[in-house]
Amino acid sequence: MASVEFCASLYERLGWEFLTGLNGNFVGIVYDHVSETASIFLDRFGTHPVFYARIDGILVFSTQIQLLPSFSQISRRFEHEYLFEYLTLRRVFGTKTPLRDIEKLPPASVTTYDLSTHEITSEVYWTPHYQPDDKPFEYFVETFIDVFQDVIDERLDSDREPGLMLSGGSDSRLILAAANRQLTAFHLAGWHNREARIAERVAEIGNTDLRILHRTDTTYLETLPKNASLSNFDGYYFQGYLTPFADEITESVDSLFTGLYADTLFKSYPIPARSQSLGSLGTLTLPIGVEMNSLADILEYWISSAGTALASPPEYLTTSHDLHEILSANVVRDDGKIDHHGIRYDSLDDLLVCSTYYPLSNDSELINLRSLRQLCPSHVPFLDNRLVDLHLRIPKKYRLRRDLINRAVQRLAPELAAIPHPSSDVPIARSYPVQYLGRQVASFRRKHLPRHQPPKYHLNQDSWRDHARFVRHEDFVIDAIRKHEPTIRALPFLDWEGVKTVYRKHQNGENRTAELYTLLTLLEMPIIKQATMVSQMHSFSPSTTEESA
Repeated sequence: MASVEFCASLYERLGWEFLTGLNGNFVGIVYDHVSETASIFLDRFGTHPVFYARIDGILVFSTQIQLLPSFSQISRRFEHEYLFEYLTLRRVFGTKTPLRDIEKLPPASVTTYDLSTHEITSEVYWTPHYQPDDKPFEYFVETFIDVFQDVIDERLDSDREPGLMLSGGSDSRLILAAANRQLTAFHLAGWHNREARIAERVAEIGNTDLRILHRTDTTYLETLPKNASLSNFDGYYFQGYLTPFADEITESVDSLFTGLYADTLFKSYPIPARSQSLGSLGTLTLPIGVEMNSLADILEYWISSAGTALASPPEYLTTSHDLHEILSANVVRDDGKIDHHGIRYDSLDDLLVCSTYYPLSNDSELINLRSLRQLCPSHVPFLDNRLVDLHLRIPKKYRLRRDLINRAVQRLAPELAAIPHPSSDVPIARSYPVQYLGRQVASFRRKHLPRHQPPKYHLNQDSWRDHARFVRHEDFVIDAIRKHEPTIRALPFLDWEGVKTVYRKHQNGENRTAELYTLLTLLEMPIIKQATMVSQMHSFSPSTTEESA
């Protein structure tokens, strides 16, 4: 039975209760011809965010915010505080968006629109609650392995050729171990670096055909227009990593597994940890938790994590907002709960542990998952309901000072666990203290005593590049800025001289990569490129958000 038919049969028997047992990443709509209502329902995490606006009794919605302003009656004006969030943090939290009168539906919700009265009601059917169990670490290891194996087995279709995004780390290695069958794997690399070599070893031992997807310098320019059109104000354009390799992937596999969100759910991120400054050598993060006893503590932690450079507006943004002001106004206690940009959490722990994925649009790289789904059916096993339920029971100390993923790989495939992790140069089968020490030593050695020099100044030993240096030595950013000068001058919330100031400061040694990349993404969005938008905004004063365009 097709998934739509299956859901329809459940709805007929159980009503909306059927959602509490539905597992997966989905969005759906039910039209009830008897009550004349249309209801939109989302999965637990809002994996496919739904954006909506109300106009003269009409409800307009889409999973792509870029499409909504094409509806002529929808405002094309911006809310400065949320535009600031995007330009500094690469996301807009909760139900908010940078576009006035457009919001996101909450995750795990059913939103019903009455076609006769035009009333909208919304109910949330699930919220995450962090309730750690006082059980030994080995209990969680055994439970995790049992659940994860079931998750992978259920997603492997004998009639389909499965693919896997394979890094040199442990998350994708675990998927390979649990699959226990031949897969076609893909690895992103700018050159044949250490991580690529480790991925090759993993693929060889795992009996997997590995295809290296080679990214060139021009890749970052060629993907700008296409990926920016995918953006829902959630990340840099180039984080749609797989767009340039669509043909190679879809010609080889029918579906694709990815280890996304393993860090979010089962490793130390986002648990606050102590750090120690080492002066010119950098900062050492210690596997010791920091208690967050108040909402103010969490906000200060978030702001410090964002970096001091992002605490004030970029010079090109004509606004008086700052990050502390915006977060303090949008993360508040309300009726015994904590409201974070329209999403409610029951406790400080729920806010701290769960807001990174509830909703998933709080992720600053959601464009990565969206671009993947443009290619072929994708599987994100770590977002399975059963694994998330387990994550909510794991004590923070185990996430800070143990590694559940590494231990699971060791149990399922000892030969894969014997291969080093690229960040530590230590086999992932080794204990956490050895892994931790290995990461510190490897980081110091690669920074101060490198054994192998990359072929280009901006390449690293992992899958990513040094974007600060890349932007500093290549012209594609300043070329794109110059191309968009008329748009920048036309938009009242951007200042042309400020744009040049940010770029100049970056060239002089400051790291302004975040501000520059998000600006490029913004300028290439269809919303911005619509001539009608620019013409309607010409009279919009940047000093307030209450004027009419």
